[in-house]
Amino acid sequence: MCILIELADAARSLTRRNDVVQLELVGENLNRHVTFTVTDDGNMILPAFEDFLDELVQSNADVPVDNNLEFVLQVVNDPAGGSKRKATGTLDCELINRCCKASINQFTLMRLRMNLPLFFLGHCFHTSTSTASRVFNNTLNVMYFRLCNIIRWPSRDQILISLPMCYRKNFKNCTSIIDCFEIFIERPKEMRARAQTYSQYKHHNTVKYLISITPQGVISFVSKGWGGRTSDKYVTEHSGYLDLLSPGDVVLADRGFNVAYSVGLVNAQLKIPAFTKGKAQLHPEEIESSRGLAAVGIHVERIIGLVRNKYTILQGTIPISLCCSASDGLTPLDKMVKVCCTLSNLCPPVVPPE
Repeated sequence: MCILIELADAARSLTRRNDVVQLELVGENLNRHVTFTVTDDGNMILPAFEDFLDELVQSNADVPVDNNLEFVLQVVNDPAGGSKRKATGTLDCELINRCCKASINQFTLMRLRMNLPLFFLGHCFHTSTSTASRVFNNTLNVMYFRLCNIIRWPSRDQILISLPMCYRKNFKNCTSIIDCFEIFIERPKEMRARAQTYSQYKHHNTVKYLISITPQGVISFVSKGWGGRTSDKYVTEHSGYLDLLSPGDVVLADRGFNVAYSVGLVNAQLKIPAFTKGKAQLHPEEIESSRGLAAVGIHVERIIGLVRNKYTILQGTIPISLCCSASDGLTPLDKMVKVCCTLSNLCPPVVPPE
């Protein structure tokens, strides 16, 4: 900020080496200060100003919006015995709030999009790794509660209005295409947690999520995380997904979702590719049906790939610290997945309307 540079230049002319100075920030119901020693020719004053402002933002202090803040820098201990010297400057609080919020949002989105390490982000934003971790978690919580309502279950009428042409012939009542995806996590130390999260399919400790999309390619449901050992059937039946179905709905899924009975309990219908188990070969009608189902069911895999490729933090191995449930029953990883899926919903659709 220009005001910080101007104030630092003014303070540099007032201070000398080994001066002990105090930087104070004064406003309505706000009074913060920091004391430091000038160890060089004053080049450290501007970084001290910036660090002080960063600490104010990260402390979640209530900064007044309609008033101004006054920076006061004065020499409190002069080894040469000189008189006290003082420099002041005024900073617009609205500018502070706007710039700080933009920096925090940029910080969090950089970590989600590029999977940058916290120590690197801390270096870029002039803060410690522990502070960077705390800022990321706090901002993630805010983004989750602000954005989670964007993922919602639409009515059948809303889906039928803009149903893509590829669904109109054989799946005109389709309201949901479901699939599960897994995210690698660090190996837990506890043996029970290690067993619950080990995926035989991925040969790694994972957390599994059930995702549902509409025929238009919009994410309409994301479950909470389950251990990688949990079957797709169990996740579907216990994640709350079945409560969203209405009589007459058609659900498309892969072969691993053997939940036709559970879906039928709500008078909905499950369509999965045909099995060759117990048969020499599939009937020609079954082959044609499975081929058509695979052609439209691939869209859910494209959506999952879009989310993973756009937010590469989901491609890496998630620290075990992000897999611990909070008081609301959700882990930071659950909120991270929900935020990434929500932001993906704001992108252009991957399913062509025609």
